[in-house]
Amino acid sequence: MPALPVRSLACLLGLSMAPALLAGQAAVTIESQPSCGSCSIRLTPFATVGSAGDLVLLVPYTRLAWAPWGQFYAAPVAAPGVVAVYDQTGRQSGSLGHQGSGPGEFLGIRDVVPTGGGGVLVNDGPRLAILTRTGQPLRSAPLPPGVGTFNIAALPDARFVVNNQRATGVARLILLDAALALVRPLGRALTQSAPDREALMMVLAVADSGTVVAVQALYAFSIEVWDTTGVLRRRFIRNPDWFRPYDLAERLRRGPRSPPLPAINSAYYAGDGLLWITGVVADRRWRPPSPVGGPGESGARTGVRGQRFGESDAASPTSQYDTILEVLDLANGRLVTTLRLDQLAGFVGGGLLAWPELDSDGLITYRVSRPSIVRRAP
Repeated sequence: MPALPVRSLACLLGLSMAPALLAGQAAVTIESQPSCGSCSIRLTPFATVGSAGDLVLLVPYTRLAWAPWGQFYAAPVAAPGVVAVYDQTGRQSGSLGHQGSGPGEFLGIRDVVPTGGGGVLVNDGPRLAILTRTGQPLRSAPLPPGVGTFNIAALPDARFVVNNQRATGVARLILLDAALALVRPLGRALTQSAPDREALMMVLAVADSGTVVAVQALYAFSIEVWDTTGVLRRRFIRNPDWFRPYDLAERLRRGPRSPPLPAINSAYYAGDGLLWITGVVADRRWRPPSPVGGPGESGARTGVRGQRFGESDAASPTSQYDTILEVLDLANGRLVTTLRLDQLAGFVGGGLLAWPELDSDGLITYRVSRPSIVRRAP
C-alpha cells in the first residue's frame, strides 16, 4: 500500500478544498467515527537522535525540534546552557550556546524553535534569543511583562506566536515580530485567574495563510484557529472516548500512583485542512510507578512538546503512557483516521514524530519516524 503524498491526500479522500476558516462561525464538534474507513497510518523510520559517543547527552526532559534545512536541535541537555545540534541522520554535529547570562549564553533553556528567518530561537525562561545556525547571537529580548511560556510557534514571515501561561491581564496567545517585540494579543486579555497555569497551556501548529492552530492541552479537547490580526477564525470541539473532560478538582484528587489523565502534547498542520495531533493517555497495561525512592523517582520530566510527566516514566515510557495519533480534517470538521502507539510520542516539526527510549545503560535516544496515511486498495 503506497503512502499518500500529503498535498494530494485531501483530494483522494474527497475532502473539500474550499476555504473553510471563516470568522464568526459556531464551534464545530468533530465526531469520532473516522471518515475514511479504509485509511490507516504508517510510520516510516527517519532517524535515531543521540548516541553513547556524543559529546553532549540528552536528558529525560529534552525537547527536540526539526529544522527545514535538515538539522535537529535539542534542549535542554545534560550540559547547562547548551543546544545540541544533529544532522538529518541523527548524528551529533555540534552545539550552540554556553551557560551564562551574556550574548549567546543561557541559564534555563525551556525550548528551541527553528525560525522562519533561518535562525534558531532559544526560549531561556524570561528571555528569548535568536542565534544563527552557527550559534552567533543575533538579538535578545525579555518576554513582554506578565508573559511566561513553554510553547512558541515560528511563522514563515519570521514572526512568532507565543502561548502565555502566566498571569491575568495578558491574552493566552500573543504575536511577536522578528525583533521579538510585542505586536498584538490574539484575543482578549484574561480577566480572571485560571484554575492553574496548566489550564492556559496550548500546543501550537502553523497553518495556511498566516493562521495558527492552538489546541487546549489539559481539561478539554478543543481547537482554535487564529489569524495574526487577532481574529478567531474557527473553533472545534472533540469528545473522543480517550479524552473525556475533567477539572482541577479531579486532578487534585489524584495521587502519584493514580493513572494519568489525558492531555494533548503536540500538533502538526500538514496543509489542505489536515491537522495531526498527539494525545497522551495511560498505557493499556498501566501500573502504578515505583514507590518514592524506587528506580527513576527523582523529579519531573517534560514530554516531547511540553506536557509534564513523572520522572519514573523515562525509565519505562512504554509501561506508563500510550499516544493517540489523530488526523483531523478541519476543512470539513471530521476525523480522518487514528492510531494508538505504545510509547510517549510527539511531533517535532516537519511532520516528524519522535519518542524517547532508554537503554539498560541509561542512555536516552529519540526515535524519529515520518507518519503518513495509507489507503487499502478496494
